[in-house]
Amino acid sequence: MTSDQFDKAATVTVDLSQTFQTIQGMGTFETSPLVADEFIDMGGSAMRLGVIGNQLEWENDNDDPFVLNMEALDRSAWDFDYLRYLKANGVEKFILTLWSAPAWMKRNLSLNLTEQSIAWENTDNKVEPYYYDEYAENIIATIRLLKNEGIDVYAVCPQNEPAFNEYYESGILGPEQFRDFIKILGPRLDAEGLDTRIYMPEQVFGQTFYSMNQYITTVKADAVADANTDIIAVHGYANDGITPGTPDYSQWNGLWTSASTGNHPKELWMTETFIEYTNFLDAMSLAGAIHGGLKYGNISWWTNWAFEGMQLTKMKPTSSLYASKNFFKFIRPGAIRIGSSSDHVDLLETAFYHPQNKIYTIVMINKGSIGIPVNLKGSNIPSQYQAFRTSQFLNCIQVDSVKDEIFLLPPNSITTLYATINSALTMDAIQDIFLYVNAPLQTVNVTGISNGSGSISGLSLSVQTDNAGLIPDLAVGAIGAGGTAKVTFTPAANTTGTAKVTLILSDGTNPDREVSFYIVMGTTGLPETTAYEIMVYPNPAHDKLFIELPEKRFEVLIVTDISGKVIESILVDESTIILKTHNYQRGIYIIRVTGKNETMVTRFVIH
Repeated sequence: MTSDQFDKAATVTVDLSQTFQTIQGMGTFETSPLVADEFIDMGGSAMRLGVIGNQLEWENDNDDPFVLNMEALDRSAWDFDYLRYLKANGVEKFILTLWSAPAWMKRNLSLNLTEQSIAWENTDNKVEPYYYDEYAENIIATIRLLKNEGIDVYAVCPQNEPAFNEYYESGILGPEQFRDFIKILGPRLDAEGLDTRIYMPEQVFGQTFYSMNQYITTVKADAVADANTDIIAVHGYANDGITPGTPDYSQWNGLWTSASTGNHPKELWMTETFIEYTNFLDAMSLAGAIHGGLKYGNISWWTNWAFEGMQLTKMKPTSSLYASKNFFKFIRPGAIRIGSSSDHVDLLETAFYHPQNKIYTIVMINKGSIGIPVNLKGSNIPSQYQAFRTSQFLNCIQVDSVKDEIFLLPPNSITTLYATINSALTMDAIQDIFLYVNAPLQTVNVTGISNGSGSISGLSLSVQTDNAGLIPDLAVGAIGAGGTAKVTFTPAANTTGTAKVTLILSDGTNPDREVSFYIVMGTTGLPETTAYEIMVYPNPAHDKLFIELPEKRFEVLIVTDISGKVIESILVDESTIILKTHNYQRGIYIIRVTGKNETMVTRFVIH
């Protein structure tokens, strides 16, 4: 590998010390039994069930809302064999949403609208408040019936899209009424000994009347409703309830802040969205939407709407099924999202660790039209991964494994790295090193060395390189009492290039812990470039950096560190910019310049 090739590699950093949400499940709304095997093969671990036309209680079971008559219920409402088949084949969690209360509880005596109004005060398509105890009993009856048949309902939402008055099964439940009903349902679930959680409001994200924020703030303002609401759930549509309109990254952040703050922090879920499949770009859009929810909304649940039309077309798998599989099959319930970052504008990443299964998963999306070399970094992460890829011509197919080296992400692709083996031995990651030609003797500090329990007894440390001609005298010292060691080398004279250095920590019992880093030898001369690139020099830099832009078509230049923290933001009015870097800390920095129609990204190093 040349230094120029290395310089074009994106760095993806995984940080095990940062932990975020725990995944509860990923899947879709309930599917037809005819395509159950396709759902299972996709890796669906979660399913959203619905009470739509399948009512249990067509008429009141008795006149007492606190005495449940299970014999009066319509058991034909559910296909229990189908649900048990799903449970036996990987679906770990079921949730339940009600589209409408039984008609006899509603003012209009109908499952759907009889007039069009979305304000609770002005509609007849609503449950009468004096029937709230009966409605709570109806929900408990549904949960109990499913439980008796072997299907535990993990969570329930009493009203789907509560501001949509529709010709299909629907009902209006305003923010105050939702609050009041939760205050009845929550204590009833507890009294019945059911551990089913409550999620709400399942409002359409783009809805402005009875908005998501109105429901959240109304529930949180009441101590009883707040304590009984565990999850904030959103639907990803525009305000028409049909057009896909999943929150963008900043909006996901806003929803997460609203959900997670206060006296009773709540999980954030995406329980319904729909991106109709027409071509592969729709699959990439779906992958991007899942990524955005996971990373910026900290969602712990994802179920999209109909399997058919999205993951299937005419009962045949689409690329959206395989894009989903890159997430669903490898990110299982119980996995914890861990810290991750990318320094490339077209590379989206999320990373997960499952503490019970000891599985590491990294999902990377290259949304650009050019392949991206990737340098994966992180302390004490696995050194080898299986890789599974979806692209226009690959359907979540296993490809060449990744082993502690730079690898290529093809354009317009989704790649999942999956590791089940990781050494118990520990050694911190080492940053790549950028040097000038004829640099003097170098010393690299190695830290965090242990057997996983804080001891260094019985450990040995060795070092090797793939380019002895560039660093001929590479050596590593003994492990010190504090779990440290030193690597020393003097670069060969008058030589440029790149060397991969690998440290190998062994104890003779556990798998070795390998940590690799790159040494890049460059010159101080002005690099060659094309009219379509940003030119930066000298790189590495010290007290100043010259930035040459191809044309005067950019407006803003932003410098960030590797974590994404903004260091400087500059308005661009010239094609040459001089950046004063004397106060910058040693490390890698990202330059992003934007104009009206394009963004360009490059990086530089302070050494």
